[in-house]
Amino acid sequence: MQEKSPDLWVARQNVELLELMDLKTKGNRTAEESALLEQLLFQIRMAYVEAENKHGKNTVG
Repeated sequence: MQEKSPDLWVARQNVELLELMDLKTKGNRTAEESALLEQLLFQIRMAYVEAENKHGKNTVG
């Protein structure tokens, strides 16, 4: 069975949504919430780059 390619456009939109949430909630989060969001953003960005490298460059933009 062939592996399905990820939808990189949707993945990028999700990364951007988390980045927006980070920007809009800055100063209104606990230290733990900030650390969690920072870690999540790092992990999701790295997963996006890995998927982009594996399945081809995103042509959006």
